[in-house]
Amino acid sequence: MACVVEKYIKHPTMRFGRHIDAFHFADILACRPADDRLPAVTALVQTTSGSNHASRRNKMLGRITPDMDEKEIAEAKRIAAAVKTWKACGNVVWLISWTKKGKNWVAKEEQI
Repeated sequence: MACVVEKYIKHPTMRFGRHIDAFHFADILACRPADDRLPAVTALVQTTSGSNHASRRNKMLGRITPDMDEKEIAEAKRIAAAVKTWKACGNVVWLISWTKKGKNWVAKEEQI
């Protein structure tokens, strides 16, 4: 079972709207009950393009890169703290990116 937890905010005075992720990193909340083969799991999922996969992973892990400005460093620290808290509660975080190969979209999945 899954649902979108990302919000889109558009105020009449804004030229463009903003996407707000749950806990600053998640687009989807998913859960599965336990069965005979698999344990129960609750996961937050970040989805992105293939070209942004490494950047999103670095932020989720709190990795600071030389090209980051102060705002991006603060954001990476905030995201990493949220990921750490989510996982400390026994939950899972997935990063899924999409790349077009010919006519098909291919997913790359990584558990953080």
